[in-house]
Amino acid sequence: MIKTRIRDKKYRQAFRGRVCLNCGIQDDTVIGAHIRWGHEGGMGLKPSDDLTIALCSKCHTDQESK
Repeated sequence: MIKTRIRDKKYRQAFRGRVCLNCGIQDDTVIGAHIRWGHEGGMGLKPSDDLTIALCSKCHTDQESK
């Protein structure tokens, strides 16, 4: 079964300013961060927007480097 990738700019923007789900900070660096489960996305291909969580810029950078 092939999953349709969701793209919704308003949904992604709704994460701005929320609490970071990793460290708990709430500031203007918190954005929607796409998460990967090993089968989503790929080289240059972001996962579907329904796989998005609120992360601050530091936690987002840390998550992408793993």
